[in-house]
Amino acid sequence: SKNPQETFTIWDKEKILGDVVYLIRKFQPDVIICRFPPDSRAGHGHHTASAILAEEAYTAAADPKRFPEQLKLVKPWQAKRILWNTYNFGSINTTADNQFKMDVGAFSPLLGKGFGEIAAESRSQHKSQGFGVGASRGSAQEYFLTVKGKTPKNSLLDDVNTSWSRVPGGSKVGALVDAALAAYNMEDPAASVPALLEIRRAIKALPGGYWRNLKLKETEQLIYACAGLWAEAYSASATVVPGRSMEATVQLINRTDIKITLDKIDLPGKPGAVGRQELSFNQFKSFSEILQVPAGTPESQPYWLEAPHPVGMYVIKDPLLVGHPENVPSLQAEIHLTIGGQQFTITRPLQYRYTDQVKGEVFQPLAVAPPVVANLGSQVYIFTDAKPQQVPVKLRAMADNVQGAVHLKLPPGFTAGDNRQSYSLEQKGDEVELHFNISPVNAVTENHADTFTVVVECNGKEYTQDFRQIRYDHIPLITLFPPAEARLVSVNLKHNGNRLGYIPGAGDMVAASLRAVGYDVTELGEKDIMNGNLQQYDAIITGVRAYNVNARMKYWQPRLMEYVHNGGNLVVQYNVNNPLVTKALGPFPFGLSRDRVTDENAAVHFNDANDPVRHYPNEI
Repeated sequence: SKNPQETFTIWDKEKILGDVVYLIRKFQPDVIICRFPPDSRAGHGHHTASAILAEEAYTAAADPKRFPEQLKLVKPWQAKRILWNTYNFGSINTTADNQFKMDVGAFSPLLGKGFGEIAAESRSQHKSQGFGVGASRGSAQEYFLTVKGKTPKNSLLDDVNTSWSRVPGGSKVGALVDAALAAYNMEDPAASVPALLEIRRAIKALPGGYWRNLKLKETEQLIYACAGLWAEAYSASATVVPGRSMEATVQLINRTDIKITLDKIDLPGKPGAVGRQELSFNQFKSFSEILQVPAGTPESQPYWLEAPHPVGMYVIKDPLLVGHPENVPSLQAEIHLTIGGQQFTITRPLQYRYTDQVKGEVFQPLAVAPPVVANLGSQVYIFTDAKPQQVPVKLRAMADNVQGAVHLKLPPGFTAGDNRQSYSLEQKGDEVELHFNISPVNAVTENHADTFTVVVECNGKEYTQDFRQIRYDHIPLITLFPPAEARLVSVNLKHNGNRLGYIPGAGDMVAASLRAVGYDVTELGEKDIMNGNLQQYDAIITGVRAYNVNARMKYWQPRLMEYVHNGGNLVVQYNVNNPLVTKALGPFPFGLSRDRVTDENAAVHFNDANDPVRHYPNEI
């Protein structure tokens, strides 16, 4: 979006503000830092809106009258200050000498890298926008402008108590922590376990609260690390189905001489699956069990996609999930231990582990799936006449022995003569493709769009899910089950030419869409353009950003201009102004800029209502 006013027509401002307030109350930050300012210097409208929301939430989070329904889960919270991290980027410099500044170019001997190097690695993971950058090394100043609260003088954490004295009754814990730090031996971390156990006991004695709960978890993680304890839980398969069996494995090892007793292991639907035994020094333990996946286990749909949502907003039924980057795993192992006379519970999600011949050991989240899923060959089917179109539906078994029937839930105005077909799949992973013939009931005389859904019957239940995975090396695998549905679009379209040449750009579905409405489309390459007969095409279309990403466009352009000169129609789709492989984009000189006004709801006014382009071959 181009401004915050537009953003807040897409985002429900009060709802999003409530989410920000909830996260502040939950996380209880002492200092809040914004990346963007609440004005046009932020660049985009949603950038600006984020800063507006942060400033309002800073105040609202401390006000018990704002979003009082949250107070059942969290309490009001007032941060010390909120700042804007100003910047000097491109032609825009928002830094000033009177702003608080700090040197972030420090070197970490423990990590062996400077923070500029780590930052570059982080930014280079932003792969969807091509944000790879080189590392910066040495001194680097960051500037901060105070938005609300007291301006810092020495540190961003000025006036913030970072000691244990901020926690009621925490002074004893602070003294124990200081003693443990002073006695720490890098060559023998296990020697710190008795002191850490004493710290844990002291923290557990404190009244409940944010810091008590957070530091208890952190102390337990320190105990496991110093004790050399390793524990993981696995599934033998990548997907499981509620009500069906699965093989689960829990593996542990105690790599120090600290005495650790395994009391029991609770697995989903099978408490006490493994009983009491000692974890001897450096003895690898592996326990496997066949489980029945509980029938009510939710499918691995990202929680923000569980319910249908409007444009720009998700519908999240459970407010406790807000802010989680991933789903809370629904299938977990609980490992109960005794260390130094204290009881511990380690929770590990059941995940899929396998060995890749190139990458080695690979871990991925376990997917809980319906017994069968359906995939459509296309997301849109376009009808320009009443002729039937064949719609392939691919069924995939997510469990053994699935069978039933499939039908299409069609909107009024469409029919399928073969609209109930049976299937039977014996083994998990088996697939079968069924074909349905959909056609409009009447001749196409107007433009209309609707949606149809694939309904798969299995064991007396109906399932309407597709199965997709977002799989990249730099992020965890994400499994989702969107509805198995597609659009049915009727278009009253007249052709005044049929043969099109298409030059692919950065990636789009335009060529396939043109074929769907009856055009004969040929994708053009080097030979076709440089040596072929271009005049055979009624029009040639260049794909989105073709002049940005295809270096050959510079050499093809003279041939395309020759085609235009000889009466051909060349349609150039969207390109950005930089980088361009050539600036000679047309037969006459013109340039691209970044200046634009974007409002998809703006009224369109035609200077000449009778211009033939508005009426031939189709009405605009």
